[in-house]
Amino acid sequence: MALTPRHRSLVRKVMTKSIASSTAQQYERRWTQWTDYCHLHNLPIYRPELENLLGYLAVVSEHSSVNVVYHHISAINHYHRVELLPPPSDHELVCTFMRGLKRLELEKNLPNISRAKPITPDILRKLSDLTNGNFSFVTYFYLFVHSYFLYFSSTLTPPASHHLEDIRLLLLPLKMGRYP
Repeated sequence: MALTPRHRSLVRKVMTKSIASSTAQQYERRWTQWTDYCHLHNLPIYRPELENLLGYLAVVSEHSSVNVVYHHISAINHYHRVELLPPPSDHELVCTFMRGLKRLELEKNLPNISRAKPITPDILRKLSDLTNGNFSFVTYFYLFVHSYFLYFSSTLTPPASHHLEDIRLLLLPLKMGRYP
């Protein structure tokens, strides 16, 4: 049985209220940008062709972060759902575009990981020496645990056997209730 106009109106109202008012305001701004883009390029607002949607996302990504692009997608999806239409961004190519965009942003914003070195026990010992052993237990434990996981999960520098002994020595004060 198809929705009557009255029920369709009720469903739209309920779907509109499915998001918080602050989110609705943000979506409204993104939706206006989408509709302006569509009008400028003589494109349909609803059920856009994949190429047109990707073109819009590419334009947005030139001036915005990946999170903002995701926000545009969410707004477009929301307004499609309110009209009881499938969200256009569920297409695999849109997902692939966003994955690539995210990786590009990570490459641009993160330091070159291949040059980064993990915190070694030697660095921890030097930090302790520089502070004259005035590490609080929490600070020492935090640095130790993080350095341990960075050091051993790193594929950059395999742990040498002499570092295992360094780590055992660093753990000794923790076992004894003391810390450097």
